[in-house]
Amino acid sequence: MFQHRTESTIESSACLGVAFTLKRVTEGMRLEISAVVTAEMKSRNIQHDSRNPLDSVAVDALLNQVNCRTALVDVTGLMVDGDLFDGLLRANRPSALERFLASAPAALVREISLAVQKDFGLTGDESKNSAPLSGTSSGNTGSGMSAAPVSGSDPGGSGIAAAIIPAQ
Repeated sequence: MFQHRTESTIESSACLGVAFTLKRVTEGMRLEISAVVTAEMKSRNIQHDSRNPLDSVAVDALLNQVNCRTALVDVTGLMVDGDLFDGLLRANRPSALERFLASAPAALVREISLAVQKDFGLTGDESKNSAPLSGTSSGNTGSGMSAAPVSGSDPGGSGIAAAIIPAQ
């Protein structure tokens, strides 16, 4: 019997004692995130291959927020300025999510975004939600999207900063 879980809880390595729960990425979510990021980049006149460091920062921030808005279900073990987020996101969306994005540690938001991208198959060749992707050396995920490194945002060359670009 095939068993599929729609949510996954991950212990944070960026913020010890914090765990976050994500919706598993579906094809519909991939399309939604791609459409939102593409529209925002177009409206802000940002090119994914721009050499402008401000464009890179803007794309990273946009992608982090869109990924969190789309897939983040809840956070536990996090207190910011006296506000405990345990169960708050699940119970009080979207205002709690906006408060989280405005006040959470940047490293935690990035970690959550990277976990969403990993579930997409954008940061590795395998995703827990699907079979290994083939032919991804050019960044093409096989899903009609490709992952393009954001210039200037990944100085270590780890390949973790990526923007979702519709495949051509």
